[in-house]
Amino acid sequence: MTRPYQGDTKEAKDVNLQIVKKLREGENCLHELSTKQNHISLPQLDEILECLRRLLEKSKVPHAYLLDVDLFEIRRHVQNNSYNHVKELYSQVFERPNKSTTDNLSVLAMIQEECGHMHMKYLKWDKAYEVFLKSFHSYQDYSSQDYNKQKKCVLVQMIMANILGDLNKDPFKENGAHLFKDDEDVMWFRALQISHINKNEISFHKILTNIIQISFQYPQLRLHSLRLLIVPRSNVILSDDIEDDEDDELTEKKISPSSSSSLKKEKTRNKRIKLSTSNKKKNVNGTDKKTVHNNNNNLNMVEVEADIKQELNQISKRLIHLEEVKHNGRLLSRYSNEYKNDIEIVKAAVINYPPIFLSLNQELHDNREIVNAAVSNGPMLSFVSPNFKQDYDIVKNAIIFKSSAINHASPELKENLNIILEAVKRD
Repeated sequence: MTRPYQGDTKEAKDVNLQIVKKLREGENCLHELSTKQNHISLPQLDEILECLRRLLEKSKVPHAYLLDVDLFEIRRHVQNNSYNHVKELYSQVFERPNKSTTDNLSVLAMIQEECGHMHMKYLKWDKAYEVFLKSFHSYQDYSSQDYNKQKKCVLVQMIMANILGDLNKDPFKENGAHLFKDDEDVMWFRALQISHINKNEISFHKILTNIIQISFQYPQLRLHSLRLLIVPRSNVILSDDIEDDEDDELTEKKISPSSSSSLKKEKTRNKRIKLSTSNKKKNVNGTDKKTVHNNNNNLNMVEVEADIKQELNQISKRLIHLEEVKHNGRLLSRYSNEYKNDIEIVKAAVINYPPIFLSLNQELHDNREIVNAAVSNGPMLSFVSPNFKQDYDIVKNAIIFKSSAINHASPELKENLNIILEAVKRD
């Protein structure tokens, strides 16, 4: 929110402070309405909005708070699912001929982010991606580390819009986005995008169901994750007002059979999390036994979430490393031993950059699949062990890549007619 603007007179200061106070009151009401913590109604929000407009008319510096009021009004209409009102207000913000849109880029970014959420609610994936991208750039231009959390959140929403709309975009190519690609909160969604592009359904559903299990505190994120389990680009619009049980019922009807077992597991974990969360909110002024019981439930929630995050990290890192070495095999040397000994990752690295074969351990040097990948994609036959130099298929593949590889074959294969003919054919 904009800081109180110091006007020239006491009256001006009072008006500005009233605006700030009213904006904070409005934000609290929106939060309570979204989390259903209190009986806040939309007419109450309208009263606050009307009061803010009157205060803006009295203020000598209305541009200092105009975007904040715009943001509050947009959030109010988002809460009411008033799509057309949000679009109209969004257009007005950029058509307004004053300096408020450039004076406070952080608030502008929040407005763009809210509009992106609205597009996502109505399945406008391409528009959502476009607006989230503008929001990300606004946060970038604001150049504040304080907004890294918002940048990551917007980047994740871009990834979700990209997957849901099958837009074939790469959010990490955007200016500044690469700084977050290895961040834990973003890495999971990066891995989700990779598995979507590679059509790896097993990894996709495994990552997605785990993300759903730890996103219970973020309704928007959970909602979009559930959409990914539904028939692609379905016309069904999921409302934020849908209760968790209704979400589960809708999802069970639409998801593919392959993901049903994962969803049951997710629901079981979610019940444990909800139980421990509700117990945490209860008054624990009772007996010591109740206190201990609640503490145990809280510990269970922490343990469950920690286990899920650990599993997500393992799956995501492996998928990301596999994708990276497909484009740059040299990166294998930077990875931990766990990935340096992963056959699939090593094979992909060797195919892209055959000389990386020389840095592998002896066990991998004796792996026929790895050796075959090396000689089939580079002049590596001279570096393999003698038993592979007398392997017909290995030698043949090496010669197919480069005919001079016959010089490194075993004496027997050098005299093999088929091997000779293959070498002559490649000259």
